[in-house]
Amino acid sequence: MIIFISIPSKGLFSLDDVTERWFMKDHLKYRLAELHEIFPNDVFVVPSIQNYVILPFMDEGTGPTYDSWKDRCHQLINASDMVMVLKAPHWDESVGVRDEIAYATEIGVPVTFTDW
Repeated sequence: MIIFISIPSKGLFSLDDVTERWFMKDHLKYRLAELHEIFPNDVFVVPSIQNYVILPFMDEGTGPTYDSWKDRCHQLINASDMVMVLKAPHWDESVGVRDEIAYATEIGVPVTFTDW
């Protein structure tokens, strides 16, 4: 099974407090390790991390726009069996997370929620 992990990237990468930003990234790694124990045979797609590596090259060096980010996430959701929303701080305020939930629901991909 391919599981798309939906999490607000702003909380991971845009915090002004560097210490808090590193805590969020470390906590994400911890949660992903826990999820791998629960779902040992499944593949996790984490665009909040992967898109920061992939998208700058897809946009000819100009950096990712919201539309390119959204398009890439939609492509990944299309290939996924489930969307799992990590309820990180402010997840319910995230435009991207809300869009991913709506898109997955629209195309019939199940959405589940798990604690941060």
